[in-house]
Amino acid sequence: MDTHPTVRPLTYLLLAIGILLAFISALVPHFNAGYQLLADVFLIGLLPYLILGLMLPYLRGWKLLLPVLLVVTVHAGLVAVQRFVSDDPADSTNLIYFGAVVIAASLSALLVLVLRHRPRGGDGKPQRARRPPVG
Repeated sequence: MDTHPTVRPLTYLLLAIGILLAFISALVPHFNAGYQLLADVFLIGLLPYLILGLMLPYLRGWKLLLPVLLVVTVHAGLVAVQRFVSDDPADSTNLIYFGAVVIAASLSALLVLVLRHRPRGGDGKPQRARRPPVG
């Protein structure tokens, strides 16, 4: 069982904030007083959070919260600088796009390390492999 019961809901909240950041990063102001949603930037922005979602059954507690917090913080800084501080937010799509790709590539290396362990059950203990029935 988790020793800190607030860590898992906080992790889910941070993942939801990250998905919202991916959506905000894909909204680009259009010259006709509107916004345009760039689907490729949105999907690439979701990629780090998909990889983090794959790690959910394998990590518990602070080992899960810290990578999620780091990714959301870096992504939020990148989106804030490029969409709200930059002079021309429409030209800054490449940095947001490649920033999310670099984050996803670094997380995939962490995912490889995490996948070497068995997933943990609801009680926090590694699950035992079941033997096939004999007969």
